[in-house]
Amino acid sequence: KHCVDKNLSFLQSYNSDELFERFAAMNPTIPASKTQIYRGEMAVIKQHLEQVATFTPEDLRRWAKKQSKLADRPTKIAMMCHGILLSKHYYPREVQLLTLLFLLDHPRNLGEVHTGEGKSVIVMMLAALKALEGKKVDVITSSEILAVPQAREAAVFLAFFGLTVTNNCDSDGNRDYKRHYSTDIVYGVTAEYEFAIMDDMYFDRPVRKDRAFDVAIVDEVDSMLLDEINNGARISGRIYGMKGIKLVYHIVWESLMASVNNL
Repeated sequence: KHCVDKNLSFLQSYNSDELFERFAAMNPTIPASKTQIYRGEMAVIKQHLEQVATFTPEDLRRWAKKQSKLADRPTKIAMMCHGILLSKHYYPREVQLLTLLFLLDHPRNLGEVHTGEGKSVIVMMLAALKALEGKKVDVITSSEILAVPQAREAAVFLAFFGLTVTNNCDSDGNRDYKRHYSTDIVYGVTAEYEFAIMDDMYFDRPVRKDRAFDVAIVDEVDSMLLDEINNGARISGRIYGMKGIKLVYHIVWESLMASVNNL
């Protein structure tokens, strides 16, 4: 595990040079040459931001449709930043961009960002970049309280790039799977993803259909693996009190078998 943002609000007080020095000190296993590459990419991103400062939402959609697949990474991230500006009215901070660059290069590592300090924007940009590569993205959150508003918030930003998003949460118990898993990006809770997989595997219901397991972004990973470890999806389990009527079921079973043998 590398620690990109041990304390993001603490890192915000640094200028660019101090930020990269702190990043290198917190991640000694990352080569100094890689840190320099990140520094160079950040400078190029800033240059691109000046060039796209007048882009409208329609300009972003046109770029996403015709040029995104051929664009280099700094250009793509600059477009993400401009999309954040249009949807949320501010640019992502340098530490958020550094976290994004790190996660793009280390897809199986953890990035520690404190709650309320820019994590949702990082997730939105990361999900959008992967979706623009043609990949299906599942964002796994710790509760419906997070998944539903985050998907709604991301929808405005993602629409600038022609991307669709929804959540897999249905508080009324009606799982509209066709709507859930047909979008580019899905925000949802662990149990609903598990139910979808089990419906495919055990009940032969085409829930995810041909939706690939391309990218999973786990938000609140400590909550999912520790706090909520016992709250996964279950299609069967013990029913308390059944032991008391076991004899009744035994008698019924014996009667059924006797009837079958007499046919």
